Amino acid sequence: MIRWFMAMSCCLALSLPLYAAHTEMTYTQYETELSSAQQREKIAKEQIAQEQARMETLKRQIAEIDLKIAAVKREIYGILGITEADVAAAESEIASIRGELESLLGLLPEDLKKRSKDIDTQQTRITALKKKPVSYLWRVRDLIPPVEQLLEQVRAKASQQIAAPATSQSVNSYTVRLVPGKRECLYRIAAYDFIYNNAAKWPTLYRTNESIIKKKFDRYSKSASQPKYTHPEDLIFPGQVLDIPR
Repeated sequence: MIRWFMAMSCCLALSLPLYAAHTEMTYTQYETELSSAQQREKIAKEQIAQEQARMETLKRQIAEIDLKIAAVKREIYGILGITEADVAAAESEIASIRGELESLLGLLPEDLKKRSKDIDTQQTRITALKKKPVSYLWRVRDLIPPVEQLLEQVRAKASQQIAAPATSQSVNSYTVRLVPGKRECLYRIAAYDFIYNNAAKWPTLYRTNESIIKKKFDRYSKSASQPKYTHPEDLIFPGQVLDIPR
């Protein structure tokens, strides 16, 4: 028993210095890591301070450039005798003209022919705008050519000829066309100059072609879950051949 106690005492005596040495190394390592972290923090703060100084310099430079731009802008406006309100009004006018022309461009050629006054009105608006001093400003100047090109497209479409299905001035039959964006109907067909040149005569077309129109309409009514059209005369289909009574 005494021998066992002495052996244990020896072990404890030997292990205490080792434990102390281990504890001392860990603490030293901690101090080293802490010093390294503090050094990195110091460097990071210095870099942040440098970047903040650069940002402040850039802000001052941007502010100076803005002042120069504003001065040049005032000088240009003074030379042209315009204000920011004039520029805004011109941009709004151009947007309005563009909207009107785009609406006109969506019409069929035969409908455009009836809107010649509207087309001329947009031309007058563009001409008037180009005479204003504000049109020399780059912001406005660069917006005008695209609108003029749009006007030319409208005029070109309005000048298109509607091809008649036959060489003679009047025809005895007409094949319903597929017109993108605006389907053909009896009213429009009757208005063609090579048909009747009178939209009010569409009932004549319907009475003459009632059987084929109703046949197609009946198929449509049965196949459509929620029919959009409720009267046969309101619906004709591309490819249908209509007789034209004279």
